[in-house]
Amino acid sequence: MNILFLCTNQATRNASGGIARVTVNLSELFSSKGNRCRMAYFNAITGQEDGCFEQSVSLTPQNELEVLMEQGEWADVFIIQVQVNKEYLHVIPTIDAVRDKHGTKMIYCLHNMPFPEVAGNNLRFLNYLLFHKENSLKERIIDSVWCLYAMTLPNMATRKIAARKQYVMNHMDMTVLLSDRFEPELVKYVNLDKDKLTGIGNCFTFSDTLPVNGLSQKEKTILLVANMTERAKRVSTALRIWKLLNGKVQDWQFVLVGDGEDLEYYKRLAKRYKLKNISFQGRQNPLDYYKKGKILMLTSAYEGFGMVILEGQQMGCVPVVFDSYESVYDLIDDGRNGILVKNNDYRLFAEKMYSLMTDSNRWMSMAKECLKGNPDFTTDAIWDKWSQLFNRLGVE
Repeated sequence: MNILFLCTNQATRNASGGIARVTVNLSELFSSKGNRCRMAYFNAITGQEDGCFEQSVSLTPQNELEVLMEQGEWADVFIIQVQVNKEYLHVIPTIDAVRDKHGTKMIYCLHNMPFPEVAGNNLRFLNYLLFHKENSLKERIIDSVWCLYAMTLPNMATRKIAARKQYVMNHMDMTVLLSDRFEPELVKYVNLDKDKLTGIGNCFTFSDTLPVNGLSQKEKTILLVANMTERAKRVSTALRIWKLLNGKVQDWQFVLVGDGEDLEYYKRLAKRYKLKNISFQGRQNPLDYYKKGKILMLTSAYEGFGMVILEGQQMGCVPVVFDSYESVYDLIDDGRNGILVKNNDYRLFAEKMYSLMTDSNRWMSMAKECLKGNPDFTTDAIWDKWSQLFNRLGVE
């Protein structure tokens, strides 16, 4: 089977974005099963290592029809990793043209919760938009108006977003969510045939799991791995939580790995809070940090899956996470292989963290459970789901 991944950003082996890493993982998995994979992308990532595609092609709005028509003649299926919002609606007529001429099947992967645009809007985020986000005045006003709208009229805001998703999904042969748990929220607002909807999570990133004896070598480190952007990752909340813990745990370190548009804002915030034992590492391969860290903190306002949770668990880094999105329950069994905290309760989050940090036996028990892994996210399990999907679409 010939598969083209259609991506917003170039997917490479050392890419920092979750969608890029997932795309590479899937390409490697599909190729290992005898399939051929190519990639087409809109945004090049400079200084990145090559991926595992037999061909990669760059797209622009001007050349996309010609290039994708050529790729459609080769491909049995397009797996669309582009998050089709206003900026990329132009790709839909192109997809229709490719399907009409070549019969190529179109699979749209929604790499987030169904309506992230409406999630995470509150007074604290509004304050950030107005006074801290480094944008033009016009952009700040537009973003702030949407934040107020989504806060005060969430159903109307959701329906506005849903209308666009309805348009996109009507042009697809199948829509893939990251969890079946997202289906009720989506179909509440989007009229979609359930035969054209399925849930497939992401598979393990790392080929190996940390050996059990490696747990004794870990350092007293709390780790946060994320793109440094406030809207989704809400790293400012993690800093507030660390502020509550700073006076209680002198021998622990808080290490933040990742880059993004709000990194400098977070550094200023850490200084304003007078935080100790904290370091910003920037963009790094997180594997060595997972191996050393004992606890993984994730304070996102929303996620689609939370790849860092799965990655941390593989390395015995126990996750403590807000229950801000449905699919987190696929990854964490609260109290066994991680801790879930009621969304937005940052004081309770700090209490749960402190309890885990000061109870080494409990931490060790949970870390060992993390290393056992989840059979639902092995490469074989994920391939089985994709294989069933391809069979349903009549492509082999």
